[in-house]
Amino acid sequence: MTNKIQIITYPPIIVSNFSNLTVSRFNGFYALDSFDYNLIRLNSDKLLDYSSSNDRFNNENDFQSLKTNLNDSDDCMIIVALPQNLKNSYGRELKNSLNIIYTHIRKFYSLPDFQLIFGKNNTEIEDKNFSADFYLSEFSDDCEIITKNKNGNVTTIQHDNIVYKTLDFKNEDEINCFIKVIEEFNDDVEEPNWFKDVEMFDDVEKKQLIELNTNKINELKSKNEVAKNKLTENNKYKSILYKKSKPLEDGVRLILQDLLNYNLSDFEDIGEEDFLIEFDNVTFIGEIKGVKKNITNNHLSELDIHFTRRQDKIENENLQPILVANRFLERPPQEREPVNHKQIEWAKNKYKCLIIDSYELLKLYEKFKNGDIKTEEIIRRFDEEIGLFEA
Repeated sequence: MTNKIQIITYPPIIVSNFSNLTVSRFNGFYALDSFDYNLIRLNSDKLLDYSSSNDRFNNENDFQSLKTNLNDSDDCMIIVALPQNLKNSYGRELKNSLNIIYTHIRKFYSLPDFQLIFGKNNTEIEDKNFSADFYLSEFSDDCEIITKNKNGNVTTIQHDNIVYKTLDFKNEDEINCFIKVIEEFNDDVEEPNWFKDVEMFDDVEKKQLIELNTNKINELKSKNEVAKNKLTENNKYKSILYKKSKPLEDGVRLILQDLLNYNLSDFEDIGEEDFLIEFDNVTFIGEIKGVKKNITNNHLSELDIHFTRRQDKIENENLQPILVANRFLERPPQEREPVNHKQIEWAKNKYKCLIIDSYELLKLYEKFKNGDIKTEEIIRRFDEEIGLFEA
């Protein structure tokens, strides 16, 4: 919808080619509420003429008529175009007569407190450049800032439905450009607190639906959080597929103590075996290796040294050696080569030990977590089996 605009001014009068724009004089303007916007143009040297003998503007009667209309006009926007640095008929510049201007204009306008500061400046709005001889300062807290010049000084403020600007308009295009800024500024008004309590149309139904969906979303978020935590826990166990040295040893011991229901938190790695799990009828002694290739005879031999040392300490102990190996740790499990047949035979026939691949250990742990195998069965298998363990 096109805005209806009235310009109230003294000569020189802006000639309009726009059907929505009406130009009126101060002594013959139309009712303000008949328009969407009323631009009161004070940029005329006639407005600065006053009689020093009775301290009155020469055009004070025109001002008085306008004051009555301003007080009764709440349905339209008023734009007060403050004057540029003009000279009155006595040759005195406005910048040297500001106190007089404040005094007389406030007789007829409900002006908020502000100061006009002299200094030529420019304000850029969209692709247009608006010049001004003044900018605004020290204005009331209830004024809202609309435009600033290139130096960051305020050039337009709004108080209630009245806008005060120092910008100079040269044509109708600039007027319409400025009004667009005013509209956008006022469209951005904050929603009052009471507005949320006004319920109409299907508000109640939609609010209930939003509440229901919000509860569902929160429930799903909670389930997602639980799932994410479980994935983090799973990844902690699965990380034995790529770790080596102490991180691998810590991860394997964590799984073994759960599988065998045995507390390994007090186990001290003093450079000998990597785990020692003692039951009444069997003791498991183990070596944990993380290697980029396959296991070798040296790995089996190192395990046998721990086994022999333990045998020398404790006689007649049912001692079962176990080698847990994370082989080809830089490859995904499906691309890893099998344990060499030669090492399996040595484990069976020479060392009487059990080789447990890291991936097979994880598959066994998966069965345990799913309830498909119990601790007692795992202990029995670790005790009785030698060679290569298969989950």
